[in-house]
Amino acid sequence: MQNLWRQPGFARLNLVSFLNAWVALGHMITVQNTIFAVYDGPQQVALTGLVSVIVLLPYVFMMGPAGRWSDTLPKGRVLRVAAAVGIGLMALITVAYALGWFWVALALMLPLAIQTAVFAPARFGYLREGVPTEQLTRGNGVLQAVIVVAMLVTMFVHALLFDLLWAGRTAASPGEVIAWMTPIGAILLTIMLLEWWIARPLERMGQGAASAQIGISGMAVVREGMARLFGDPVILGCTFGLAAFWALAQGLVAVYPSWAEDNLGVTHVTQVQLTVASSGLGVVIGSFLAGRFALPGRVPTGLVPVGAAGIALCLAGLPLLTTPIGQILLFTGLGTFGGLLVVPLETLIQLQAVPARLGLTLAASNVVRNFVMIGLLCATMGAALTGLDARWLLGALMVIAVAGLVAALRALPHALITLLLQLAFGLRYRLQVLGHELVPKQGGVLLLGNHVTWIDWALIWLSSPRPVRFVMSRPLYRRWYWHWILKLARVLPISPQGAHGSMRLIAECLERGEVVCVFPEGTLSRHGQLNPLRPGFQRTLDLIAPGAEVQVV
Repeated sequence: MQNLWRQPGFARLNLVSFLNAWVALGHMITVQNTIFAVYDGPQQVALTGLVSVIVLLPYVFMMGPAGRWSDTLPKGRVLRVAAAVGIGLMALITVAYALGWFWVALALMLPLAIQTAVFAPARFGYLREGVPTEQLTRGNGVLQAVIVVAMLVTMFVHALLFDLLWAGRTAASPGEVIAWMTPIGAILLTIMLLEWWIARPLERMGQGAASAQIGISGMAVVREGMARLFGDPVILGCTFGLAAFWALAQGLVAVYPSWAEDNLGVTHVTQVQLTVASSGLGVVIGSFLAGRFALPGRVPTGLVPVGAAGIALCLAGLPLLTTPIGQILLFTGLGTFGGLLVVPLETLIQLQAVPARLGLTLAASNVVRNFVMIGLLCATMGAALTGLDARWLLGALMVIAVAGLVAALRALPHALITLLLQLAFGLRYRLQVLGHELVPKQGGVLLLGNHVTWIDWALIWLSSPRPVRFVMSRPLYRRWYWHWILKLARVLPISPQGAHGSMRLIAECLERGEVVCVFPEGTLSRHGQLNPLRPGFQRTLDLIAPGAEVQVV
């Protein structure tokens, strides 16, 4: 981790991201607290949802410009200019506070959210270019943790500031409340000035150079971004996984205050904010744990189904543990499992995207995520306006969480097995991976290895940066007590009686771009030396279609 912090610009990037998140969330929380102070019931849920929709919309309609600027301009410059624009916006917002213009302050959330939408792909693109690949998971974990710490600090500080400035007062209109929040506007303006000052050197620190010059504009940029997103099943799957998590988080933020008031008797704004803010502490914990589980050259995708299961369990526990401490522990758990889920998925998207189009890919991913979040928020708002009880809304979120768990288990069985192996072997062995960069990132790969121990397969499984399919004798494969596990691991059964069919099956897997591991000795070495190789693997290579991209390692 020490080497990671020594990367040029890494610490400065994290500090700038911290301040940017503080400003964006600080204004949002001030508006939301004003809503909590003046409105209640379905109107409160609907207005809270409206605030979230305003924040999310720019990630949809700013996809083209945000992706284009991130790919054609130095990313450090994008970060610096975005901070400069934020200074002007916060000055206008502070004036709106001072004059008691609540609805103007609410409307100015939109351009401030546009600034954040432009900032986001440049931030992660800068990280991808400035951090070595083997440290990218940890880098993402640190950056996610920093952003969530900013959210945690902001929610805590602004809840206290709101109570301090509004203590003992009552209001008939939101304008009266927002006028008392002028000092908060001044604080946020000062933070934005500091962000701009810190961001200035980023352009000169070696990272963030322009990746490409895109000669297209307008809708062509959007079409290319969406084509790259939907053309890569890994990026698309990660995007929908992130969308499901953040949509649940947004829906919970919108529903929880009303649910807590109706079912727990919580009427104090600070208690609600601090309970929700405890999820931020959990995300910090989960992000660092995800970084700790990362092996060199590998993304700990096995944490994704674990995170999905934990989120579902914590949501189910909200109506059961009704004490303040119980609610805080559950929200901390939600955040922890969310961090375990988010960090691997974000890292996979950055690694899988074409470097010259990273900004465009990240922007397209943000569009899909925010479409899902906006859809869920609109459904929540509509249900609230019809008078649907908050308990039913919370139940709907639980159903969505369970559906996400099932999808994660179906999509990532290989990753879950990897995590279980890592936990099992980590108790006795310390695995050091050398040469993982020799495995090609794309195309079919035939791994040939000597066979000296019964755990060779597990060591290769844990060391390979890509999912591996192993070849096994069919009689062993059919044994009932492990057949279901081998089927989940997508092991390829072979037999001497159907040798040609078995080789044809392996060749087809290689043609599809998969990684297949074969022990060509055909048996375990009893003396530690290499046994004579059987010719089956060579005949398999002869069956591969001409022009197929297949390499032997």
